[in-house]
Amino acid sequence: MVMFELSNGTQIILNVTNKNLAIFLVMITLIVHLIVLKKIRERTIKFANYETLKKALGYELLRSNILPLIFRILALTGFILALSNFNISIVRPVNDVDFVIALDVSQSMLQSDDGNFTPNRLEVAKMKGIDILKVLPENTLVGLVSFSGKARIEHELSSNHDSVATSLRSLSPKPPAGTVIGDALITSAIMLSNSTKKKRAIILITDGKQTEDLGVSVEEAVNYLKNTNIVVNAIGIGRRNQTVISLEGINVSDLPSEIKKILEENKSYVLPKELDEESLIYITNATHGHYFYALNETDLAQAYEYAILKYNSVNIDARKYALYAGIIFLFLEWLLGVTKYKTIP
Repeated sequence: MVMFELSNGTQIILNVTNKNLAIFLVMITLIVHLIVLKKIRERTIKFANYETLKKALGYELLRSNILPLIFRILALTGFILALSNFNISIVRPVNDVDFVIALDVSQSMLQSDDGNFTPNRLEVAKMKGIDILKVLPENTLVGLVSFSGKARIEHELSSNHDSVATSLRSLSPKPPAGTVIGDALITSAIMLSNSTKKKRAIILITDGKQTEDLGVSVEEAVNYLKNTNIVVNAIGIGRRNQTVISLEGINVSDLPSEIKKILEENKSYVLPKELDEESLIYITNATHGHYFYALNETDLAQAYEYAILKYNSVNIDARKYALYAGIIFLFLEWLLGVTKYKTIP
C-alpha cells in the first residue's frame, strides 16, 4: 500500500498484491536488458569505422539505451498490476455530512477482551467517539442514540459537539437486556430526517446481534433506510467466533455454576458467538456503507476515523487502466526499437 496526502487532506491510496513478484520481474527485465545490450555492443564494435558510427547514432545512446529500458519496465509493471488486485482509494475529509452515532450500551459492552479494551469496550467506544467529535467541522450536525433492549435518543442533532460529547461521556449500561439494532437504526434515521444535507450517515457500534422477537427486525430497518438514502457505517466489536471451553487446564470451581454443570457432564462448553458480523455487513452493503471490525483500541480509533472523518471515499478498480498503460509503453518501446534505437546488423 502506498499513500499520498494532498494539502486539502484528501488521501490517495494505492493497493496492490504480488508486490514481490513485481520487483522480481522488474529485476529480471533489467538483467536481460543489460545482457542484450552487451551483445549489441559486441556486434557494433566490429565496425571498422566505429568513430563515425558513434557520431551518427550518439555514444550515450549506444552505451546505455536507457529509454527503451524505462519503457520496457513500465510496460511490465502495467501488466503485473493488471494481473494483481490493483485498486485506488480516494478518501476525502468529511465536511458536508450529518451523523448519528448509535452506540450499544448492553452489559456485554463491559468486557475488556483480555485487556484489548481498557477498561472495557464501552468506555473505549465513548472515549474514541469524543476524540472524533473534537475535530469535526463546525457545520456538521451530530446526534446520539444508545440502545440495549430499547433504543433511546440521548442527544438530538446539534452542531454543539461539546454538548454531544458530554452526553456520550455519561452513557452507561441500561436495562432492559437485549440488543435492538433495528430499533436503533430506525430511531437514528428519524433523527436524520431533520437534516437538510444531502449526505447523512449512521455510525452503528455494537458487540452483539439483534435479539429475536424484540423490536424492529434488521430487515425491516434496512428497508426503511433504503427509502431514506441514509448510509450506515457499522463498527463491530467483540468475539467473532464460537469459543470452546474444555476441562483441560481450567479450574472448574472458578466458573459460573451453569457452565460448571455443563462441563462436568459434557467435558466441554461452547460459548455462543456474540458479534453478528453477517447482519452488520448486510446492513452496510444494503445502504452503501462500510463495515469495520475492531479487535482492539487502535482498530476502534481507525474505524471511527474512516467511518466519520473520512466518510467520503471512492474505490477505483485500476486493473484495466494498468493494462492499457502496459500496452502503450510496450508499443513505445517497440517503436523506438524499429526507429532510433534499431540494432544495426
